[in-house]
Amino acid sequence: MVRDYGLYLIIAVLIVLNLIQYYLMKKTRDRLISIDRIKDEFYSLGNQIGKVKSKDDLYNVMLSAAVSLIKAADKGSILILEEDERFYFKAIKGFGNKLKEVSLSREECYLCKYNNFKNTTIIKNPAQFDEKYLNDENKDKMNKFKALNIKYTLSAPIYIENELIGLINVDSSYEDRAFTKDDLQLMNYIKNEMQIVLKNFIIQDELRYLVNHDDLTGIYNRRIFKDIINEELVNVKYNKLNLIFVLIDIDKFKFINDTYGHIMGDKVLQEFTKTLRDNIGKNSMCARISGDEFAIFFKNCSKEKVIQLLDNINQMLFSKTINNINNLRVSFSYGICEVFSDNILSYDEVFSISDKNMYKNKREKGDIKR
Repeated sequence: MVRDYGLYLIIAVLIVLNLIQYYLMKKTRDRLISIDRIKDEFYSLGNQIGKVKSKDDLYNVMLSAAVSLIKAADKGSILILEEDERFYFKAIKGFGNKLKEVSLSREECYLCKYNNFKNTTIIKNPAQFDEKYLNDENKDKMNKFKALNIKYTLSAPIYIENELIGLINVDSSYEDRAFTKDDLQLMNYIKNEMQIVLKNFIIQDELRYLVNHDDLTGIYNRRIFKDIINEELVNVKYNKLNLIFVLIDIDKFKFINDTYGHIMGDKVLQEFTKTLRDNIGKNSMCARISGDEFAIFFKNCSKEKVIQLLDNINQMLFSKTINNINNLRVSFSYGICEVFSDNILSYDEVFSISDKNMYKNKREKGDIKR
């Protein structure tokens, strides 16, 4: 009888060991499957990221991947820390777009109170924290937008070069779908991958900006402007629109440089650009073509209105005192080329016509001899 009891005990121990081994193997297999899912998702994510053109698009793609990968999640958000030291909703999933009207201080974020934005954390019943720490305005807005009806939140800080830039949250609306330690590890993996992707995107975005923008004035340069104009000319042809191309040259700019120096010349270019950008309107775009030569295009605008606008800008610019030098007055000459769907021209033709009209304008003003 004792032997039978010992045998039963051994069998029971073996069964328990087998169950433990099965559980560990299943857990390992599930984790490997999760890792494979993550790799597949991030491979797909990589393809999508190659197509996005803005950070907001990137945030949406990354948030969708996170909510998809973490099974308990049915909602989520990405908040980015702006220069005013407030977090703004840049991507949301499962909430209405009006949530983007809300911004949070550091102190209104759970991670600030819990670990000073150091680690990923599972938050149980986040509404309790929100009730205590959200200001009244944000509380009212989030109640109105039904953003406080959350049972669990998995929140992770996003860092680039050791600097906090934002938060990624995935949420569960259901009491029986709590986040686990495995989910926390998964979120850390996602967050790390996200930080790498985001850093690379930011670097590429900065490089794109440098390649496409003029260093001194901050507006588009000739190379990218030409590409944009070519696209707009196609748009004119197929959508029965009109386009007005304007070429601008600052009057007597060489004299300004020779008399007041190149540093002052740079200030003139910057002031001119600012005046231009502030007044040309939304359906237009400007670029620095070279030296003191600039270009603008206007979409669906009459030639008469463009002429009136340019003359007003010219008067506005001429009335300004730059760097407290009373004798320094700035004006410009311009030439216009109007393009319709029934007289499509190439970029070179548009540029050439505008250039001729600009020099005609200079001669009429006596800025150059005939």
